[in-house]
Amino acid sequence: MTLTLILTLTLTLALTLALTLTRCEGVGSTVLLVLDGQGSIFGAFSGDAWRVDKHYYGNGESFLFTVHPQFKVYPWTRANDHFVLAAHDCLAFGSEDAGIYLDSAFEFGSSKPSITYGNPTLGSSPEFKCIKVEILPLFLALTLTLIVALTPSLTLNLTPSLTQP
Repeated sequence: MTLTLILTLTLTLALTLALTLTRCEGVGSTVLLVLDGQGSIFGAFSGDAWRVDKHYYGNGESFLFTVHPQFKVYPWTRANDHFVLAAHDCLAFGSEDAGIYLDSAFEFGSSKPSITYGNPTLGSSPEFKCIKVEILPLFLALTLTLIVALTPSLTLNLTPSLTQP
């Protein structure tokens, strides 16, 4: 059996950071997933609700991670408290060079080593084109994880669907 996750927040739906932030108001903990142009899947967990702010916010529960080609988690290093920055023109996780940086159209991004999370470049290259961007409430991300864990014959297909607009 195959479960296909359709990663919905894409350019083809013309979603912007501003609209995404509005939709995430009051959601609480979220998981961000990014599929880049070379097939790497990576993301971030934020324990705080997203909001537009000119300053970093969040807490030490936040972390970055890679899913494909290899699963690995990068927790807070305690070097600073620059967890999440959601400005009008970008979304960033980590400071100095952001561990994950996405432009306001979710079209392009970058991933560089961040002292906040101690991560390497998470994507296929430091600069990338976003193919899919998904933001899931934590409860939905945990539900999908449990379904996969409890169903040994289930395969998750996180590749982009060619039939989706």
